[in-house]
Parts: sequence; C-alpha cells; structure tokens
Amino acid sequence: SIAALATIQAEIDAAMAAIAPFTGPLTTFAQAVSAARLGLGIVVTGLNAAVTGLTSILTGLLGGIL
Repeated sequence: SIAALATIQAEIDAAMAAIAPFTGPLTTFAQAVSAARLGLGIVVTGLNAAVTGLTSILTGLLGGIL
C-alpha cells in the first residue's frame, strides 16, 4: 500500500540522515586527498578501499531495511 511504502521511505530517509554526519566528512576527506594526491604526487594507500568499503556497508544497511 501507499502508506506502507511511505513508511519504508521515511525509515530509509531517517537511516541516511543518522549516518550522514559520519559518511559526509569521510567522503569529502577522501575526495580532497585524491585531488591532493594528483596535484602533489602523494600516494595514499587504502583510502579508496576504505571509501569503497563504507559504500558497501551503507548499501548493505539500506538493503537490510528494505
């Protein structure tokens, strides 16, 4: 029903809002480091893997909600 879908969407939105304070700064930091690495030639290992892992965790959490 439409009410059930609206409730599920509200729960997803609430979950995203709850984790946004943690994921937003990490993603911004990763982008900044990647940009600096290209500009300065600095090699940072593991950062892309960490962001990819975080994305996988978020996808799993949202998949579990649905």
